[in-house]
Amino acid sequence: MTKVKNKETFYCLNCNKKLTGKQRKYCSQKCNKKYNKEKIKKYRKYNKEKRKEHYQNNKEKSKKYYEDNKEYNKEKRKEYYQNNKEKFQDWKLSLGCKLCHKKIKKSYYIDLHHHDPKEKQFQINYGIYHSALKGNEKSIKEIIKTIPLCAFCHRDVTSWDKNDERHKKLKRFTIKREEIV
Repeated sequence: MTKVKNKETFYCLNCNKKLTGKQRKYCSQKCNKKYNKEKIKKYRKYNKEKRKEHYQNNKEKSKKYYEDNKEYNKEKRKEYYQNNKEKFQDWKLSLGCKLCHKKIKKSYYIDLHHHDPKEKQFQINYGIYHSALKGNEKSIKEIIKTIPLCAFCHRDVTSWDKNDERHKKLKRFTIKREEIV
């Protein structure tokens, strides 16, 4: 006597078609994507309503808290910017000039030169002071496009013609991700 396995029948969660073979939830990838898109839309709509409700409930509380702690928040913000500025300046000093290989004593003598000014999205100093050096991926991507040069070398490099061969050689000195603090 042979035993017959009790086979369970499964139906597509999206279109209710009978599933075959190893299919357990959806009859095709199309149904899977469609079902998940609808699910995500519902979830986003629900979250949007929840956030709006939360904002309305806490609007007065947050206003009051901000007014009560205005000086404290201002001090904290100033301290945060100052710490980031110091970290950034120390990091720049550790790099030195990549063209003349001099170790510079003051961080404001080191400029971060962009190969292509058209690719520049924002001024690096501003971006760094407003975000931790390693924590902000946008800042890191911007730093990777640059070469640390002393002020004298930077003036020299910017005076070169765009088609000059020295520009091509200069690209090898770009900052690598590992060099970022």
